[in-house]
Amino acid sequence: MKPGKLNPNWKGGLVALKCVKCQSEFFVIRSRLQTAKFCSRICHNRSNAEASRQKTLEKFDSVAKKTKITPDFVGNYTRLAPALKCQHITKKGRQWCQSCVPKQKTRDRTCAFCGKAFLASYPSSKKKTCSDICSRRNWSQRQVGEKSHRWEGGKTQKNTLLRNGIEYKMWREEVFNRDNFTCVLCKERGGNLTADHIKPWALYPALRFDVENGRTLCRHCHGLQPTTGTKLVRAMAKERKANGGVQLRIF
Repeated sequence: MKPGKLNPNWKGGLVALKCVKCQSEFFVIRSRLQTAKFCSRICHNRSNAEASRQKTLEKFDSVAKKTKITPDFVGNYTRLAPALKCQHITKKGRQWCQSCVPKQKTRDRTCAFCGKAFLASYPSSKKKTCSDICSRRNWSQRQVGEKSHRWEGGKTQKNTLLRNGIEYKMWREEVFNRDNFTCVLCKERGGNLTADHIKPWALYPALRFDVENGRTLCRHCHGLQPTTGTKLVRAMAKERKANGGVQLRIF
């Protein structure tokens, strides 16, 4: 088949047009002669943005007289609309603008966990605790033992309950926050961290939730400690054997 003008089906090739936005010349095939308006996607997007801003200004023209905010304030931001109650320009979907929003009333409440009095905004009637800490503790208290919806007769071991309880989780968070989420040995910040008991969990029950007995370690440094995993079990067995079956708790 002969190329270009030598072809009997030749219809003139590409057609030159002017971009509606930047007035530069560009070429299109004849099938796009009626639809092509822009030379590039950039000009197309800019034209749509200007049309959207103009539409927004026209929409707010009648409302702008009732407020201190003029339509020029809208600029490139098109997610504005009249408030449903005060009709002032604000973010789309709001009932009031910031200057007209009514002040919330307060109501005296008693914390369901600690019994401390606190002020709750009205009509927020679902708030039952004075702080996030009391809220977490109250929820944990309501899910203990037979109160839990997953109760199966008390087959979970006591040690597992303690390690999965709210007290252990909050102790762990306090240790991480105190050490700024940084391993105290290798100084690596972030990553896979663990809260290590300086005096072992098994040997010092009274210090299990003492923040001063905890430290932040990465997984590598935690695995090197002499009281990690089966190392502590072997060390305790060796000590009992050396002392005639008596554990001296020297760790």
